[in-house]
Amino acid sequence: VIGFVLGFLAIQKLIDISPFTVIGLFAGLMLGAFPAVCDEVRSEKRTPLRIGLFALGLAVPVAISVASTFASEGAQSLEGLNVGHYILFLVLGYLVAITQVVPGLSATALLMLVGCFAPLLDSVSLTYWRQNPAVFLLYGCLAVGFLAGLVLCSKGIGRLLARRRAPAFFAIGGLSLGSFASMFFNPEIFEVYRG
Repeated sequence: VIGFVLGFLAIQKLIDISPFTVIGLFAGLMLGAFPAVCDEVRSEKRTPLRIGLFALGLAVPVAISVASTFASEGAQSLEGLNVGHYILFLVLGYLVAITQVVPGLSATALLMLVGCFAPLLDSVSLTYWRQNPAVFLLYGCLAVGFLAGLVLCSKGIGRLLARRRAPAFFAIGGLSLGSFASMFFNPEIFEVYRG
């Protein structure tokens, strides 16, 4: 717990000082996990279906990243929340759980993809909590979605990997590389490029 808190505080400060340092750190961690995904498919036959799954996996995070970058004005705001925000964070919690179960995926990349990583980091302070107590309901939605994702997806993904291991890992490989690319083009980092 102490390590988690200290690491969180360090990232919170570093992202203000040098955002590319944090991006590089997380991108490097993701890239470091990629060889394990490659090992799963190295000896597998490359069929059109499997190559298509890889391409689809690659395209999905890149497309979401591009769409969310040009559809939004930078990072999402956690103020002035409405029902849509709470539903979004339920879904994000669910997807974050999947990133914890599937090798090569990153919760950080996912949250940056939709412009929610920095706002969540910034919201963790006593001052913010006093001024915006509604953010706790948002945290609750994220936690409920995360727990639901862990319970519902871990078994499903386990079955999928047992029955269709090779096609699943081709898709995971694409998702992993697409997520890596999206670390350098998303609503949050795009603001840094423009600044």
